[in-house]
Amino acid sequence: MFVPGVAILVLAVVIGQIIVALPAGMLSALGALLLLQRAIPPVVATAGRLVTATALLIGATRTTAEADLNESFPTDVIVRTFDAAMPDALPDQLRAVDGVDSGTALLQADVTGPDGVGVEVFGIDLPEAAGIVRSAEVLPRAGMAIVHPDPAGSWGIAEADPVTFSLEGRSVTLDAHLVYGAEVFMSGEDLLSLDPTAGIQQIWLRVSDGMSTEESAQVVEEVTDLASQRSPPSRSPAPSVSGRRSTRCWMHSCWSSPGSWGSPSSSP
Repeated sequence: MFVPGVAILVLAVVIGQIIVALPAGMLSALGALLLLQRAIPPVVATAGRLVTATALLIGATRTTAEADLNESFPTDVIVRTFDAAMPDALPDQLRAVDGVDSGTALLQADVTGPDGVGVEVFGIDLPEAAGIVRSAEVLPRAGMAIVHPDPAGSWGIAEADPVTFSLEGRSVTLDAHLVYGAEVFMSGEDLLSLDPTAGIQQIWLRVSDGMSTEESAQVVEEVTDLASQRSPPSRSPAPSVSGRRSTRCWMHSCWSSPGSWGSPSSSP
């Protein structure tokens, strides 16, 4: 119907007959409409399948990211310095932030590992941390060291093997528990037996459950600002703030608004 209509329309133009051209144009338009009715559904269907596949891909990516997030961070918010100890008063100041349920300070020491090479270790207040972590697997018991499998492999250490750390004539031998995503964690008492002067270089915070992403982002922002203000002014760079909740805020921002990186979404 479309092609004959066009032919009649051309003929009418050639012979100058408006009466013939008018119905020919109508016939051509009707043919085009019918042609679109046949052409559009496959296009729409293909687009629909593409959107569905994209949504499934995003969903799978998000699920994988959430799993990686849970493996990488033991708690909601982690404040950390790398070249100087934090003020002793900072943990209490961060616990007082609205939306923070609880927190614990981790001591840090640079010691010698079983291969004779320096290694950074952290001491955890185990009773205090028990109510803060989201994954109890990262918590050692007294006499245990949490170790990532990679350095454990280079040390020739397997699960439950004894692992010895030393510093300035002092040493402690602990049972190794291998955990992916973990640093070297031991109890605060075991770390202080190596370095009685160890200072605070991590603070773990647990944020209230049921908070929206926007509310969580506000908590993270306040914690970041406070940590930066209370840290030694000569220390550089500023404290790093990470953790499950802070990273999840960024993830929700990406999923909900890909063009607005870092702008927290209000979705839970």
